[in-house]
Amino acid sequence: MLTSFLVAVATSTVLATLLNQGIVQFREWRERKEAGRLSAIHAVMALVDYCDQCATRRGEKDNHLSSDGHAGTDWGSLPELPPYSEQIDWKRLGLAFTERMFAFRAGISSSQSLISSHYEFDPPEGGDAPLFAALTAKGVEAMKLARDISSEYRLTLLVTERAYSSEDYLIASEQRRVAEYEERVARVAQTLPAVRRD
Repeated sequence: MLTSFLVAVATSTVLATLLNQGIVQFREWRERKEAGRLSAIHAVMALVDYCDQCATRRGEKDNHLSSDGHAGTDWGSLPELPPYSEQIDWKRLGLAFTERMFAFRAGISSSQSLISSHYEFDPPEGGDAPLFAALTAKGVEAMKLARDISSEYRLTLLVTERAYSSEDYLIASEQRRVAEYEERVARVAQTLPAVRRD
């Protein structure tokens, strides 16, 4: 009888220990998950903000050019991407997204160098065409990355939203600019004499 009592006590002690460990591990897992989601929210908001800045800058530049310099701001560069929030725990965000976030930052610097080069060495249009293309490309890339992070971490933010106004504006503006450029090229081509091939 004493033996069965000791076995029962030992069994209940083991079960209690296992239950406590399970509870502790569950809490740690939940805290890690919450830290990952919080990091994802900060990352997504930085990317959405950058897309908005690209759209604003493009709108200002469009207004400046279409008004012959009487409205808008004559921007000649991409918006600066501020340092990422210190609230982002990169380990919790994950290596793949961390890599993409920093590659995105490096891509902005690379595009900026190209734009500066065109403004300096390719007058009269200068860097306007590459600036417009880069504003659209970087704004859309920011939203793509924001959606991917939102989807991975099951954030309600941006997962199902397809028609985001800043992104749509960037895409529509670039399509319009390219169409106008192609139309100009076609008009000029019609005025040139036909090239004979003998």
